[in-house]
Amino acid sequence: MKISKEQLVVAKKANIEAVLKLGLLSLEHAERLVDLNVRNAKIALEHGTFSATALGNVKDFRGLIALHKELADVGIQETTEYSRAIHRVAADAEYDFSALTEVAWITNTKRSKHGSARQPGRISR
Repeated sequence: MKISKEQLVVAKKANIEAVLKLGLLSLEHAERLVDLNVRNAKIALEHGTFSATALGNVKDFRGLIALHKELADVGIQETTEYSRAIHRVAADAEYDFSALTEVAWITNTKRSKHGSARQPGRISR
């Protein structure tokens, strides 16, 4: 199979575009994770402030137990929401990367089929 310079240029451009798209997708999903973590850091700070204030206002042992239960419930709820949000980002990233890979695979397969069908012979250098 003989490959022309034009075919190599087209293949290189397609590969560069795929790498750039992959980089952009990676940055987009990393940005979502950073935003999620910043938001949750703010929430944790607010909960810490609330907890300290509430702890200072506890009058007796029963109040302490009730506060502990309330804070534990809120903590579990927040942790569950955070876990689900991270899972959504990961699932979206997996979907986007798979779609990009599939498009690149199909494009390269079509290109190689068309290239080999039209120009049988040796690879030129």
